[in-house]
Amino acid sequence: MKTEQFQAMPQCVLDARVPFVWVTADEAYGQVKRLRYWLEHPGPQVPATKVDDTVITARGADVRGDVLAAGPPPPWPPR
Repeated sequence: MKTEQFQAMPQCVLDARVPFVWVTADEAYGQVKRLRYWLEHPGPQVPATKVDDTVITARGADVRGDVLAAGPPPPWPPR
């Protein structure tokens, strides 16, 4: 499957301990949540995704991409 082939490329780089800062991927790979999650660990990555696709945040929340891109939610409780 293409996602496994894609994952193998940065894994080879990680295994070889080659330093890198980020990885980019188009929407086809960005929609695969398992792959997105794997890319986020060891560090920040930039996979594209559809505007209405959900993203799992660092706190474990499942948030739409467009909502997340709009900025952080207001503090809770409101001041």
